[in-house]
Amino acid sequence: MENETNKKSAWRERLETVIEETLTKIISKRENIHLTPEELKKFSVDELDPLVPEVLKMMIETNEASTAKVQGKFGLGYAKASRIMDQLEACGFITEPNPEKGRKVLITLEEYKSIFEKE
Repeated sequence: MENETNKKSAWRERLETVIEETLTKIISKRENIHLTPEELKKFSVDELDPLVPEVLKMMIETNEASTAKVQGKFGLGYAKASRIMDQLEACGFITEPNPEKGRKVLITLEEYKSIFEKE
């Protein structure tokens, strides 16, 4: 259990750095996000749902980023799945919704591993 806690702490620290870098890029370019700079600055790793790493990995592996897929794969209700999607978008891992093309995954498996799977 303690090893699990240490692992979560480690990925949260790495993710905090990635989020800070991503937010800086997003705020300067205002790409792939519909939140205001003020909303982005309030975003915190502590607010992330614990399922974020698992959901993101599934999206990378399937190259599908949809709320419906998250609901079905993880047995979640729409509200929770939608919150996770918003969090992934705010982190810069997926694009904003596009009715014509859907969402795109913006992170590679290698990038994912460097954030979430380092020991």
